[in-house]
Amino acid sequence: MSKKTKQIPKRVVAQVEARSGGNCEILLTGIGCTMRGEHRHHRKISGREHTIENLLDVCHVCHTYIHAHPALSYASGWLVKMNYEPENVTVIRRSSEVKLFPDGRFEHVGADRGLLDSEEVFG
Repeated sequence: MSKKTKQIPKRVVAQVEARSGGNCEILLTGIGCTMRGEHRHHRKISGREHTIENLLDVCHVCHTYIHAHPALSYASGWLVKMNYEPENVTVIRRSSEVKLFPDGRFEHVGADRGLLDSEEVFG
């Protein structure tokens, strides 16, 4: 595990990009998501841990949205509070609740949340 370094290790970036397929993992198309993985977003900002389960590959539009809407972002797992560990917090990834694993895998754990059509996001 790599922590508290400025640059994300190349092997971690490669695994995050492999998981995302080069596409935005948030995918809020209703706000203009570019659908491209353009930025490695730290879910838990404190300490800037460069672990696969702490990073999401997101477009710049969704990244801006995450930080502009912290309550929804914490509820969606796009941000993780200091007293939690990212590997223990599920995340809404492309409208489905998933658990992210240190090896780059993810597993669906909940039903489709339909977040892309929700007034909570766009209303």
